[in-house]
Amino acid sequence: MNQPAHLTAYQSFRLRSKSLLLHNKWVIGAEVTLALLVIVAYLADFLPFSETPYLFVMGWISLRLRGVGWPSVGFKRPASWRRTISLGIAIGVAYQFFTGYVTEPLVTLLTKKETDLSQFAPMKGNVFLLLVFLGLVWTVAAFGEELNYRGYLMNRVAELAGGGRWAWVVSLILVSVLFGIGHLYQGIAGIVVNILAGLLYGSLYLWSGRNLWLSIIVHGVYDTVGLLLIFSGK
Repeated sequence: MNQPAHLTAYQSFRLRSKSLLLHNKWVIGAEVTLALLVIVAYLADFLPFSETPYLFVMGWISLRLRGVGWPSVGFKRPASWRRTISLGIAIGVAYQFFTGYVTEPLVTLLTKKETDLSQFAPMKGNVFLLLVFLGLVWTVAAFGEELNYRGYLMNRVAELAGGGRWAWVVSLILVSVLFGIGHLYQGIAGIVVNILAGLLYGSLYLWSGRNLWLSIIVHGVYDTVGLLLIFSGK
């Protein structure tokens, strides 16, 4: 690609990287593979904390080299804040109780296992730990996981699969499975429950025109209600 002589070295690098990365399935495949390795490394305890910050950095670098940013994958102002927030709260609360009374019992019946939430047990009646976990829920889970899984990975997988309607269906399923596996610490039942949650978040992302705010709010509210139930001993 011919480049104007007045371009700086940085601008020239950005143009070359954008040309290389944009719609290049080999590069996209390598990105998805690297993301899988990050998740596996986290599950194998090779990474401290969680996979979220590593995937976030990967996504940020990937989007920057493509000459775009997080708004390109849906992290932008929704058409209506009032509708998005009210709908997000309603769906988040409703889905938490649906999970508690329908999904969890059914998954427990099928797997003969209950979701392992033992790491949250010390939070019962502890206001300080509740606030800590709420902070993590809204940063690492609601924002971090939605930006990573729905924003970054769903777009990369769909692009790798051709970008059509069925490519997004494949992306929704595969990324939801990855999202569930990322919750291995909750046991097999927790994986299944989180796969189903991932399908909900991904479906809401697609339904809202690939805007991340609805899935972020639903995710945050769903986890918040769950933490409050654990805190209260329910």
